[in-house]
Amino acid sequence: MPHRIEQPGPTVQQVSGNAPGLVAILSVLAKRTYQVERDGRLTPADEQLPLAELPADVPDGSDRLATDTDLFPLKPATDLVVLGHAYGRGRSQFDVTVGVNGKTVKRIRVFGDREVGALTDGNILIAPPVPIEKVPLAYSHAYGGSDKNALANHGNPWAALAGYYNPNSDEAGALNPFRYPRNPAGRGYLLEPTVAAVNALVMPNLEDPLDLLTQKRLAFREPGWWHKQPLPQATEWLPHMWFPRVGFLGVSYGAFGKVETLAEVERGFVPPEIMDERMPTEHDAYRFTCGASLGLQLPHFRGGEIITLDNAHSTDSRFTVRLPSARPKIWTDGRKGTLKETEPVIQTVVVEPDAGRVSVVWCGSAPALRHYLPQELEKMPLRVEWE
Repeated sequence: MPHRIEQPGPTVQQVSGNAPGLVAILSVLAKRTYQVERDGRLTPADEQLPLAELPADVPDGSDRLATDTDLFPLKPATDLVVLGHAYGRGRSQFDVTVGVNGKTVKRIRVFGDREVGALTDGNILIAPPVPIEKVPLAYSHAYGGSDKNALANHGNPWAALAGYYNPNSDEAGALNPFRYPRNPAGRGYLLEPTVAAVNALVMPNLEDPLDLLTQKRLAFREPGWWHKQPLPQATEWLPHMWFPRVGFLGVSYGAFGKVETLAEVERGFVPPEIMDERMPTEHDAYRFTCGASLGLQLPHFRGGEIITLDNAHSTDSRFTVRLPSARPKIWTDGRKGTLKETEPVIQTVVVEPDAGRVSVVWCGSAPALRHYLPQELEKMPLRVEWE
């Protein structure tokens, strides 16, 4: 017998927003949390996680995003987020892959810790990686960070204007030119190869297999050339104010000259105008809602997808989950005592291999007469039926 929900609650909410073309819509968001069985099947978990109303940062001061809001009325794609670790089992180098329905959608090269040092001839030596057991699939261990030695030597030119910024934010710090716009929480970012800077450098454990770091390109010397450096690779959430996501808000980080090539554009992750300083468009706002790591923002899932993770589970070299093929039935308020049935799609899938847990957020949307206030939405009817 179907399980029916007809009132908003921790796992079901109705929200008001826009579809493409600035069409007013009502969306009902329904979240369900599953435990992963040994055969990859998902069964409803005893603890059902609530919809995340607000974004939340990882509580370590790194600016990483622990969870994004679940309440976007409509996303143009499904966010696939993996919160977990890479497992080396004594290897010094290997790949983590994420696959959907038999196709690899993301590959990350994982290295054990590598020492780095400055040579007398001015070159940089990167030692071979050592065997490693476990690495977080997080931006803290991916390429990025900031060159603290260069900042100490030259200072942040925006700091003098700090008094003009919001006193409750670190906008001047965010504009620090020695900070990697794609991933300020990472490691390995080096502009000036001074002996002190090189000897203090920590190499990333997670790299882009299509654009690996080398001794020659490790120090790139000019802040305006940051866009020529490798893409950071992780599987967690992409924070709102990191590039390229912040580009959908019309924010443009400085670059020297016209940017002819950008890895994000070449690989089809973002449109060419992402580097332009501009007023955000309706399309920009729509794209901004997707917050999975690049490569994991995928065409809408509709249930039944098979997700495979290689080298991302503590005991299984391949971890597989099959999303339930039975979709919930979702109705929004149709006004005047009626309901509108929708065609639900999956907006977010969060896989936590270590916990054996998967969370899925479904969205059912329909045209609305207008936008509605939160206090109105609380009283408006909805319906969700789970098999």
